Amino acid sequence: MTMLWPDGTMQDLALTMSYQGQYATAKKLVQEAIATVESVQGQPNLSGAWYSFACSAAVAGNRDEALQYLRKAIDHGYSSAETMHR
Repeated sequence: MTMLWPDGTMQDLALTMSYQGQYATAKKLVQEAIATVESVQGQPNLSGAWYSFACSAAVAGNRDEALQYLRKAIDHGYSSAETMHR
């Protein structure tokens, strides 16, 4: 089972890949991880996972996707306005 962002490793990898112009690969990685997390009841990091996905999309210049993923993060309970502001 893949745990999503337990230590930030997958998040860091997805962001790094996005910065390097490999967003398509980063997107597949994150989508697979999120699907895995969604299939496991009680997984606490789903809102943060969607937020990280939004950040990766934003870094890659995909504004519409970034906003879509940010909405999913908020819908799953993400509420750190300070982090979003940064």
